[in-house]
Amino acid sequence: MLRWLDARAEELGLRVGMGTAAAIEGAWPYAPVLEALADLCRRHPVLLDGLADVYRAEIEGALRGTAADWTGDSRHQRLFVSAAELLRLASWGAGAVLIIDDAHDADEASLRLLHYLSRVAVSERLIIVVAHRPWPLRPAMDAMRRSLIGRGTSVPMDLKSLQDKDIRRLARRAGSDPVELERIVKLAGGNPFAAIELARTAETADYRTGPVGALVLRGLGADATAGLTRVAVLGSAFNTDEYVAMSRLGEARAFALLDEAVAAGAVERTGAGYRFRHSLVRDALLDGLPPHQLLPLRRQAATVLEDLGASPARIGHQLLQAGDLGPAAPFLLQAARAEAAVGAYRDALSLIDTIRVDIRGPERAPLLALRADMLMATGDAGAVPAYRETLAATEDLAARRQLLPRLARAAIFAGDYATAADALDGLEPDGSAEDAALLLARGNLAYFNGDLAGAEAAADEARHRLALADLGDWRLYDLITLQGLIAHLRGEWFSRLAVELRAGAERPDLARAMFDSHLCVGEYLLYGPTPHEEVLMLADKLRESARRSGVLRAVAFATALRGEAALLSGDLALAEAELTEATELHHDIGSTAGEAHSLQRLADVHLAQGNRAEAQQLLRRALPLARWSATALHLLHRVYGGMIRAAPDVQEARAVVDQAISTIGQEDMCLFCSIMLAVPAAVACADAGDLDDARKHLAMAERSAALWKCMAWQGAITEARAHLDRAEGDPDTARRRLLEAAELFAAAGQPLDADRCLA
Repeated sequence: MLRWLDARAEELGLRVGMGTAAAIEGAWPYAPVLEALADLCRRHPVLLDGLADVYRAEIEGALRGTAADWTGDSRHQRLFVSAAELLRLASWGAGAVLIIDDAHDADEASLRLLHYLSRVAVSERLIIVVAHRPWPLRPAMDAMRRSLIGRGTSVPMDLKSLQDKDIRRLARRAGSDPVELERIVKLAGGNPFAAIELARTAETADYRTGPVGALVLRGLGADATAGLTRVAVLGSAFNTDEYVAMSRLGEARAFALLDEAVAAGAVERTGAGYRFRHSLVRDALLDGLPPHQLLPLRRQAATVLEDLGASPARIGHQLLQAGDLGPAAPFLLQAARAEAAVGAYRDALSLIDTIRVDIRGPERAPLLALRADMLMATGDAGAVPAYRETLAATEDLAARRQLLPRLARAAIFAGDYATAADALDGLEPDGSAEDAALLLARGNLAYFNGDLAGAEAAADEARHRLALADLGDWRLYDLITLQGLIAHLRGEWFSRLAVELRAGAERPDLARAMFDSHLCVGEYLLYGPTPHEEVLMLADKLRESARRSGVLRAVAFATALRGEAALLSGDLALAEAELTEATELHHDIGSTAGEAHSLQRLADVHLAQGNRAEAQQLLRRALPLARWSATALHLLHRVYGGMIRAAPDVQEARAVVDQAISTIGQEDMCLFCSIMLAVPAAVACADAGDLDDARKHLAMAERSAALWKCMAWQGAITEARAHLDRAEGDPDTARRRLLEAAELFAAAGQPLDADRCLA
């Protein structure tokens, strides 16, 4: 059916891409979706030419399957956004179809990407066809299927057995005589694949029984069948080098047998090599193969793949299937690191968990450390015990010194300050590269315990040690943010900015990092007790000082801050002027974070003016800039929150919530900024009738609001509760809460928000 759909879509002028989740065992994360995107680009190469450079580079890198070791940074959102933009481009005009076969075999990372793209398809001329076998399904596949059907954005089609008349019509095309035709109808049992193969091979007089896929092998010689069996352990797809090496017959003989297999319809050519015509054919070759034959083939496959320079994941998978856990461990560790580097955290964790109990030797401690780091990245509560398990398996003192600050960081985020204090107890800077992480953990612990003096001392010392650090080091941004928060609580934030301004004048390369890091603190100021008129005045002074010092990033920062203050105070004309200038300034100096932030706020201005279409356009520009910035964990919440508010209707707003949750994940969590997504998400879910999700997002907003301690966000939460009350059938309570929210907004100096509640 999928082949027919592919051909029919091409006839209609639709752009088509096909991929299968059963292609290669131990394949690169996202492989089936990337295969479909690669097929789409092969058929329509002009698509990549029309794609923005940043998107194109991300797609091409993913198609090559290249990734450095994981550094703790999250990258998968870049791939998600890039894949969505490619499909948007492909869907322009007549439309596009993306087909994924054998989705029941897909890795969890592929299902997450597919889930995200299916939500994008709601607003585009795009159809995504996902084919999978019947129940039982793996939990991730089952969850995705239920989610899409439950949202009303997908239509399930359960394919039943064909009736006898339809089987006759399929088989008759092969020219079968009436007697043979009835035999085919009886043997096919309503299976169209079986009917076609029985009819196609009827003249072979080969009546072997077995799986449906064995029908394709009827008439195929023993040597050709043996060669296919050997290569089948690699998966449903393979290239010529792999086939020759696995067959052990020499190039000439191997190619002759491969031609025989193609002629018999057992395999078919693809753009990258060959694949079995159907996964059932591969199953027929391997089913029933005894262990004493299969296990040596697995070991041979591992050797062949290693000689050919295949990915560690493929090599490790073959060794693992062969039961060679010790030799597999180094390859599986490399594979897990590569998966983590592209955001396939759950797949990497699953890979590690398959061997975690049994693995011994030098790979055990690094494997456990990677597992703990990924649990931390995904916000899993198991990170703290995972770090404890890693420490118990780690004897090297230097490695333990690296792990203890990570344990403290995980404990701080979990609110377990006692564990964090125990982990840091006795640790002192020793001049190593890990000093900054230690001091940052110490500073965060002191801050959350209310010890501002201790937090400031730790942050200042860490800042000094990172003065010459790589500007891409996330610890530098976190330290500057921590210093800004401390200064804000002391009422010294603008004084702190003046210090940063002087440092930026002396070292311009640091200016961008410093002021990008203050974006989060700036919001803390705007939604706090400082009057907006005072913020406007102080920001103007900062801008003039920055102009005299020649620090353009500070000029742009101050201009954006003035625009935000004007927006919240209700002066839309001033806000539009300042934020437009801030957008242009940030663009000119190449500050992606500042430009994304300014575009998002400018979109808020246009939305307040009633220009929803312009707001949506600005937010679409802001999204990739936010994703590619070093402060993505702060900006993505704001941009997606704006996209929810700018959605034209309830259904679209609800779809944006799903997109945001799919692409952000816990690894991009900022305890402060999360409220900027959680509040509009709660409102959208409540309005759409998804009460459980609304309560979940509202709870997240309440946890974040506890850190802000300001009337403005209390007003926003009260407004969100009103939407939930109305969805629960309590309009009187909803009205009372809206009036309360309006009072809170008015007291916070935000008249536009107050008017919305009163309306």
